[in-house]
Amino acid sequence: MTLKSKYNNDAPDAILVSFDAKWVKPLNDGSVSQVFRKRGPKSTSPSWVYVYAGTPIKAVIGRLPVIHLRQLTIKESLALANEGALERSELAEYAGEYGSLFVFTVGKFQSASTEVTFSELKEKYGFAPPQSFLILSTQGKNALDTLCGFAEGENNA
Repeated sequence: MTLKSKYNNDAPDAILVSFDAKWVKPLNDGSVSQVFRKRGPKSTSPSWVYVYAGTPIKAVIGRLPVIHLRQLTIKESLALANEGALERSELAEYAGEYGSLFVFTVGKFQSASTEVTFSELKEKYGFAPPQSFLILSTQGKNALDTLCGFAEGENNA
């Protein structure tokens, strides 16, 4: 089994996104209500963003319920920078030459009971951290929920 969705009929409602480890604290303390990405899903509107924290953590650490996803101009995105725990200048630098960003309005971060390490994900699923995002298959989402310790019935945003 792979975590990645391979078929359009899989009805995926979750993506896995790589975050720099510096985002762990702002996510945990609730200061992030907007997540900005250069690339985002065009064929699906996810209900969940699973958070993979990079080096030195290298693990799936939790998930964010997605309230709304939209593609905004850089100017519109910059107006929301502080809701993403960013300075306007940081977001402008991140956006670079892009004309728009994908902006996820997210709810409260849900920390995993058990962080799922890169080595475990690689061994079980052939996982490689995505540069932008990975659309999860229904089976992949269910597997992550189990591994992270999210109980059934917690799947509502």
